[in-house]
Amino acid sequence: MIQRRLDCVLSAVCCLLLLMAPLAIGLMAAAPSAMALPSRKTSSPDQQAKALFAEGQQRQQEKRYGEAITAYRRAIKLDPNQPETLNNIGFCYKEMKEYKKAIAYYKEALRFNPKLAEAHEYLGEAYLQMGQLKLAEEEYQTLLALDSDEAKELREKIDTSKIPSTKFQIPNKHQ
Repeated sequence: MIQRRLDCVLSAVCCLLLLMAPLAIGLMAAAPSAMALPSRKTSSPDQQAKALFAEGQQRQQEKRYGEAITAYRRAIKLDPNQPETLNNIGFCYKEMKEYKKAIAYYKEALRFNPKLAEAHEYLGEAYLQMGQLKLAEEEYQTLLALDSDEAKELREKIDTSKIPSTKFQIPNKHQ
């Protein structure tokens, strides 16, 4: 009697497996795509660098400068020839009062694009913060030569700085 019940159970399991086989085969066929781990969309390094730059800008606007620097550095690793990204790293360091680091990044940005007015302005501001008026005024002169609106902004900061000025030596076409 036990043997007979085992035979019945075994038959029922076999029937059940036969009935479910088409469903199992369908699931197995779909399994590679349905069960695959989510993957990041593949994009070019340029696209990834742009996304990281945008992330850095967002963090910078939120005044989360350390996080902004991290995003910008990751962007630079993907696309190292981006003066705007280097300039933004310098800006973050300037805002964090790490002027030597800021200056290094501004100079690197200007190596790639000597006409990047923002970098000249911020470099001048960093020099002012370090008490290097002569170097700040040199950046002002460069901005004048570039006919940049940033020249006026830097001039105002030089004029209001507590460092003894030599402004009488420098013509100021923006006054």
